[in-house]
Amino acid sequence: MNHKKLRAVTAASFVAFTAIACQAFAGPTTTPTKTVPIAATTPASTAVTKPGEKSPTLLPAAMIVPQPSAPLTPLPVVSATKFCATEGVVGKNGNLMHVDVGAMRGFLSTDRSRTAEVEFTYRGASKDTQPLLSGEIRRQIGLKLKAQDTCNVVYAMWHVAPTPRLSVAVKSNPGKNTYAACKDQGYINATPSMTKDVPAVVAGVPHTMRAELDGQKLKVIVDGSLVWAGSLPPEAAVIDGPPGVRSDNGTFDFQVRVPSGAAAAPPCN
Repeated sequence: MNHKKLRAVTAASFVAFTAIACQAFAGPTTTPTKTVPIAATTPASTAVTKPGEKSPTLLPAAMIVPQPSAPLTPLPVVSATKFCATEGVVGKNGNLMHVDVGAMRGFLSTDRSRTAEVEFTYRGASKDTQPLLSGEIRRQIGLKLKAQDTCNVVYAMWHVAPTPRLSVAVKSNPGKNTYAACKDQGYINATPSMTKDVPAVVAGVPHTMRAELDGQKLKVIVDGSLVWAGSLPPEAAVIDGPPGVRSDNGTFDFQVRVPSGAAAAPPCN
């Protein structure tokens, strides 16, 4: 073989070898795919990038399971004898209480828990009706925290009717401590950082509502799910008192729970 042919064969072999080496380094040839913005589609899978990988590994959506919320710590039930009704008549039977009046207010004597829970079953409208001063006939039940008196208290209320919803408010009237002095004055609605709709309350179906206050930060949990979280208005910081329950224009069977079980609270007369 002459030198010219040898050089041609050598050059061709080098080109072929270089092409093979580049293909092996780059991996198999793939067809380019079109990139679609995430917001424009409903994802069928989720990309998970593992350490050392250049491309994400896609997991089927069916394999992605939401993590459940941490279970709530059970609270002991308060004896009905330690629930003090300041307005309305409350029937008592062991730990179970019953209310069937237009307005009921009550608290746990001497307890200062910042966490409280009410488990209730709605039975329907109360035998008598007491409209709010605004004229609205609202059926509701809820928790009182830091219930210093009727004029200074934190409310977390579950509205049954006319519209199911949760409301959180501080009633602040410094220097006043009777309903005649403050009436419906001093309400300040709290603004949540997160909120969810509460379920409609159906007669005969039990529900649980818990309020947890840590400093000025409040959480409200309904039937095991967080539905409201946020900071209370600064006026709440100077209020101090026991937890309690309020209801309006509904018939309810209910129990109250606090961390201590109100062990130190004396029975109400």
